[in-house]
Amino acid sequence: MKGRNVTVRIWEEETGYKTYDKIYEKKWVLPGNENFIKVPITKRIYELGITPEDFKNEKYDYKFQVYFIEIEPDNTHVTSQVIPISKTAPKLEVEKSPSVAIIKEPREKRKEKTNDTCGIEYRDKISCTKYGNTYGPVFWGDLKLANYNEWNLLLSKNKITLEEKEIIIGMSENEGKLDSVQSYDSEIVTVGAMQKTVNPQGYGEFPIQMHEFKDEYPDKFKSLFQNCGWDVKKEVIKNGNKEIIKWKAYYQDITGKELKDKIRAGFNAKNYKKKVQCIPVEPLVSAARDPYFQAKQIEDFIKRLHVALNETVVKTFHLNTKKVKIADSNFAFKAKDILKSKLGKATLLDQSVNRPALTKFDLGSAINRFFEKNPKVSQSPNDWGLKHAEYEKQILDDYGMHRNGTDMPGRYNRMKNNSHLK
Repeated sequence: MKGRNVTVRIWEEETGYKTYDKIYEKKWVLPGNENFIKVPITKRIYELGITPEDFKNEKYDYKFQVYFIEIEPDNTHVTSQVIPISKTAPKLEVEKSPSVAIIKEPREKRKEKTNDTCGIEYRDKISCTKYGNTYGPVFWGDLKLANYNEWNLLLSKNKITLEEKEIIIGMSENEGKLDSVQSYDSEIVTVGAMQKTVNPQGYGEFPIQMHEFKDEYPDKFKSLFQNCGWDVKKEVIKNGNKEIIKWKAYYQDITGKELKDKIRAGFNAKNYKKKVQCIPVEPLVSAARDPYFQAKQIEDFIKRLHVALNETVVKTFHLNTKKVKIADSNFAFKAKDILKSKLGKATLLDQSVNRPALTKFDLGSAINRFFEKNPKVSQSPNDWGLKHAEYEKQILDDYGMHRNGTDMPGRYNRMKNNSHLK
């Protein structure tokens, strides 16, 4: 590229990829094969990205804009992958052999951008693994929650507080990657850092997440999921006078056992630890690596934390075997009345991600043991005053080590040593 004349353009893209506004254009002579051009995003440039239609859109966010860079060598039209503008954006490796691809139509005429690849770039990165005697595909991922690029955006949009950010980062080492996808256990498929699943019948937490994402970002959903074969459908089940709404995931109009078999075709002992093609999983990897869908994952972590903190803690719990009836009684306080520290909240979230139905019982058991050892302590946390941190630590060390779940002592010790939770 040394000595070549190029035109550099910057485009502002509206949410949903439906319109493009050119906010910058200038010709440059490149002094070398690797070049750096600084373009300040001024107020004038920023305002060029706001159209009259934006003012009519009640959902338009004036604090946020998406930019694309287009570089056009003189007398040559080339198309390349879209490179995100961020500090962590990967360097694009240019083909060594001469190669020219023609842009089929000018950007101004494009009505909608779609995810044409549907994750095909991950075709040689999906491995065959096993869980017990079951073989299936896995993409382990490499995007840690702690390394999520858009924390500041979520903070600025009040989607998350600074404490919540610290809590998620602090417990993130215990979770999967943001872009992990697997299908090697009892579920049809599992996606993302919270390991949300499509269960054997096609329902589960991931279809719910798909539905919510579809409602919030319909164009993104179409690009990442629908155009690539995946969809989520609503089912209404009547139970007497009540209607239960459920969401079911489909790939190419199949779900359940048929979908599980399709996803796992070719994954067997012969291909163990080898790379195996799995076209249905590729779009899920692509979606899990999308910044919008990653933000959805983060928001779901926060929602899960709020639900767990607002649950009333169960005081006693037993099963009456003769009548086959569960009986319980509650404390007069919620989990958030006990757990005030970042470590306490992270420990609760850590279990809620894995065993959400058991947090109020396991925390209640730890509180019971605390009161048995300290009978003179008030059973109202509001009375603890300056002693609250001390009492919480005693309860937390018990709860953290004795929660139901996989490797809970190890998970708790890792969080105790995490600087974000100090």
